[in-house]
Amino acid sequence: CLPLRRFPASLPHNKLIGYWVEQLPYMFALPLLLDKQLDFWPSMETSRKLISKKWFSFFAFAIVLGVINIIGVLLLGIGLLVTFPLTICAQVAAYEDIVGLNSVADSEPTDTI
Repeated sequence: CLPLRRFPASLPHNKLIGYWVEQLPYMFALPLLLDKQLDFWPSMETSRKLISKKWFSFFAFAIVLGVINIIGVLLLGIGLLVTFPLTICAQVAAYEDIVGLNSVADSEPTDTI
């Protein structure tokens, strides 16, 4: 009878899942930094608060985007030319739906003379 072996927690797949769980709350940090012109820490904190409200929905969203990118990699990497921009567009659409974008029409007109 062979003893059952347990896999150590340091296997690469566990690190990948841990990375996703750790980085997921900060999905909107960069868009908040660029769009709302927040400083670094306020954008990180705002992103964490937004994503923490519906964490499991965002986790499922991240898994779907990850699967799409894995399909792109399986197509000899050339598929990433389509899937990577598609995932970025999906993240921007989610950001726009939740936070909203600053449009040019909302900003005050400036004279550039």
